[in-house]
Amino acid sequence: DVQIAIAPTWSAALVLAAAGVGSVVPRGASAAALAPLPVEALAVMPGVALVADGPARVRRLGGARNYRLSAGLGLIGAGDSAAADSPAADVDAALRLPPGRPWPDVLDTLHRWGIATCGALARLPAADLQARLGERGLWLQRLAVGLDPRPLRMQPADEVFEQTLDLEWPIDGLEPLSFVLVRVLDPLCAHLEARDRSAAIVRLTLKLTDRQHHQRAIELPVPVRDARVLRTLLLLDLERHPPAAGIDRITVAVEPVPGRILQFSLLRKALPSDDQLAALLARLTALMGEGRCGAPALVDSHRPGDVAVTAFVPSSVEGPDTGPAAWLSALGGTATREAGRARTGVQEPAHEGWLDTAGYHVRRLRRPWPITVVTGPGHQPRAVRFGVRSRATAWTDGPVVQAAGPWRSSGAWWQPSTERDGAWDRDEWDIALDSGPAYRVFQDRQTGQWWLEGEID
Repeated sequence: DVQIAIAPTWSAALVLAAAGVGSVVPRGASAAALAPLPVEALAVMPGVALVADGPARVRRLGGARNYRLSAGLGLIGAGDSAAADSPAADVDAALRLPPGRPWPDVLDTLHRWGIATCGALARLPAADLQARLGERGLWLQRLAVGLDPRPLRMQPADEVFEQTLDLEWPIDGLEPLSFVLVRVLDPLCAHLEARDRSAAIVRLTLKLTDRQHHQRAIELPVPVRDARVLRTLLLLDLERHPPAAGIDRITVAVEPVPGRILQFSLLRKALPSDDQLAALLARLTALMGEGRCGAPALVDSHRPGDVAVTAFVPSSVEGPDTGPAAWLSALGGTATREAGRARTGVQEPAHEGWLDTAGYHVRRLRRPWPITVVTGPGHQPRAVRFGVRSRATAWTDGPVVQAAGPWRSSGAWWQPSTERDGAWDRDEWDIALDSGPAYRVFQDRQTGQWWLEGEID
């Protein structure tokens, strides 16, 4: 026979079903439903053993207020089907309790006291019951009123942020699609704003007239919940990856993240908003192509000018720097340096000439430009001719009045001959012409060719 009982707690339902009382117990009526049952009905429940465990577990499981030995809950006689099928069977693997139930002596004591029903057991003072029967008596009393040591907690399902629109007529082209996307994104962004969420990833699914699905996913550099910005990002992506046929259905889903509240410093310059920044990055990516727009990152290499492009993550994602150091830097680098010298007592060294290392920068060319260099003793540059490009630029041919170098740099020469595309071996020079400008040039020691690497400001 199968006995079924429905109760607010699993322990009350298990005791009622084992006692043969099949009923539906409403919320808050577990103690009244268990009160007329004999205390022997509680024998179907797992017991309590004194094991090495911390007080935090006792408090978490609703244990006694005053105890001297740490108590934990576990299974006694795990082979019993009633106990094994209960949620209490999901105990910590570290608990290893001996088989057998500790109830017979406790039940005998309760009968000697004249306690025959669960209601009579529930009316006993908890502190006195624990002092005489220990944790087992307190555990039985909690079971007699239908309390669970591990109550079930409702886990709400993840909220889905998705909008779908079925079109009456297929559309073809980005211009009509932009108007339709507004009808999809406006309620979706309103839903995000109502839940204080922003979109981290936007997924677009287009059902086409040829029964195919065109899917696109956009990972946003910063969370966004502006419908106009999301529409712009989707249209720019579809411009690079257009669908192959007309569109019958549009579905937009987003992966939400908690909304962020940023407090910037009043001493810093105003920064573009996250929505504007995301739209700008999308436009640049559409103009330059995938993988060509982002933030520069250093490469673990000694090759001059070696750099990689990574995904751009604005500093606002990690929060603005509003500490004292940021305030000083916002007031100006000069004040910061003066404060540092006053604090340490160290004066900056004086530099003379155009080679002052404290203030010059190299405006590096993305691709070095071949030039002709006249050298003197020690291969020191004496004159430079830039070639035909100098007519369209500010570069002017002329003699070299100052030169610093050479600085020799080489690498990747140890690789096999078939993999030496990244190898280099060159001598660098910083030169100044009689007309005023300064340049950085280098000579490839393998070919002897001179190259212009950049202009020194």
